[in-house]
Amino acid sequence: MAHLLAHPRSSRQEGQAFSARQSVINPHSTRQPPKTALVSTQPSRPEGRGMRKLSSAVLALCFAASALTAQASLPDTAYTTAAVSLRAKPDPTSRSLGRLAAETPVQVVACENGWCQTAVNGLNGFLPRLSLSAEPNGSFKEGSGYTNSKGNRVRSPTRTPDNQPPAGASAQCRDGTYSFSQSRRGTCSHHGGVAKWLP
Repeated sequence: MAHLLAHPRSSRQEGQAFSARQSVINPHSTRQPPKTALVSTQPSRPEGRGMRKLSSAVLALCFAASALTAQASLPDTAYTTAAVSLRAKPDPTSRSLGRLAAETPVQVVACENGWCQTAVNGLNGFLPRLSLSAEPNGSFKEGSGYTNSKGNRVRSPTRTPDNQPPAGASAQCRDGTYSFSQSRRGTCSHHGGVAKWLP
């Protein structure tokens, strides 16, 4: 009888031991390592955005340095590459202080954001950076001419240092060049159109 009672106690002990093993194993089995892995990868996202921002900042500095270098290459005295309006502010819609002819010498004060503060003939204003050249006629190259519809050879539009019409010119274009066109149709078509016809 004592022997039979020993078996239930043994079964209960085994059950307790099994429960104990479960209590040890279950806490580990309920953990979710993938969540831990996801948490550990989250800090890399802001780092990636930070690197992109840093790269953009570096590129912006490079472009700014290039712009400053280009502006620094302009001497104290520059020349207008074409007829252009002197503006009261660095804005193409700003009030015009006067119209400058092509090859007009101007004193350059400073250049920034595509505009140059200049002084000319007692006026202080702004000119587009692209409208200025370090040398007279520095950005202009006369073409080789063309043959018109009548079969005549015609000289390409040109500029003059004193902005006076050269012999044979028929019109002055809006960019300050002079055209030798023998027909009014298409005159100054690649030079901003006709500013005025010459007698």
